[in-house]
Amino acid sequence: MENKNNNFVFETESVLNDTVILTQENFLNHIILHHPEMLGHENDIEETVKNPNFIYKAKRFPDIRNHFVRKTNKNEISEYNNVIVEYDSEQNGYVKTSYYSENLERGGDYVYVRYNNKI
Repeated sequence: MENKNNNFVFETESVLNDTVILTQENFLNHIILHHPEMLGHENDIEETVKNPNFIYKAKRFPDIRNHFVRKTNKNEISEYNNVIVEYDSEQNGYVKTSYYSENLERGGDYVYVRYNNKI
């Protein structure tokens, strides 16, 4: 999906065929502020939205979904990339945060699991 707004880091279609947006404001004022290791990793965030290993709903917040993907580059700082997407409708989501972690966190019900997942 082409970025039509300079205020977006990206606007893309997720594996669930919905639109997910990462705003420049949220990237700088939340993600980089709280997770400075994500600077320069905007493409990892977008790739996690587009091609996750699995997606599940957050336990306490049904409008929030967690997207996980296993890192394949051995030089990265961590094994997993976690992207949290909050939805304002069934078709529009906004990246709330993204960070690397060593462990998989378990949430609520699975929304998507990639067949033949290697995790």
